[in-house]
Amino acid sequence: MQLPLNDIHFFIGFPVLMVLAIDTFLKYRKSGNVTTLYIAMASLFLALSQFCWGFPSLFTKDPQILSYFSFIGDSIQSLMFVMTWLIVVRGYVIKKRTRIVSYIAITLITLLGIFEAFRVNLFPPYPTYIESLSANSYDIVFTSTTIYSTLTAINSISFLLIAVYFWRSANKSTSKSQKFRIKSLATAFLIASILYISLPLLTFDVGFDIEDVGTSIIFSIVGISGIAGFTANYLKRKRLNSPSYRPVR
Repeated sequence: MQLPLNDIHFFIGFPVLMVLAIDTFLKYRKSGNVTTLYIAMASLFLALSQFCWGFPSLFTKDPQILSYFSFIGDSIQSLMFVMTWLIVVRGYVIKKRTRIVSYIAITLITLLGIFEAFRVNLFPPYPTYIESLSANSYDIVFTSTTIYSTLTAINSISFLLIAVYFWRSANKSTSKSQKFRIKSLATAFLIASILYISLPLLTFDVGFDIEDVGTSIIFSIVGISGIAGFTANYLKRKRLNSPSYRPVR
């Protein structure tokens, strides 16, 4: 049996991001913070894109079907970038006119990204296919055009701005676990920004090797921060429910 060992980050990213999306959405329901909602939606969209890029290869090797799923994944990723840019606009842009211009720019770059994904993936020769590496493993090969890589690099500037925004926000938190979690997410966004902004400057083969490793590191950081957050909340609830607990007055 062959497994997509070179594309393991898709299978790490999907559950990690789904848990992050659910957890963050529950936090939004309690706080009503719109930025938290944007993070939840961005996590959900990115989780679904990881699913579309990775999981279909477990059931089919047909390039046409894989390319169709690749188009869906690329389109959903474009929606993820909409959410990250909305976080940036909310965190940095104050003037109403500048916000309107920002929304127009976000709409245009999103439509351009979806159109490029449509143009590349939905017409023969279908660009997404399976390359057998050994008796036990295969690689999912994607075609990335210069236009698509450039648009991804431009969109990834939002990751850098979010990393700075989150890091500053973490310093205002009084909870050590919350501060750790926010700074972990800031670190993940920083690595993602460096990775995807630099990809168009790299050769195709080298770029994709670095992308696979870098994306796995990013999802691992998000996963570790999530586990740390759940553990801290569990210990806090356990301490509060303890018969010997006495609140400080």
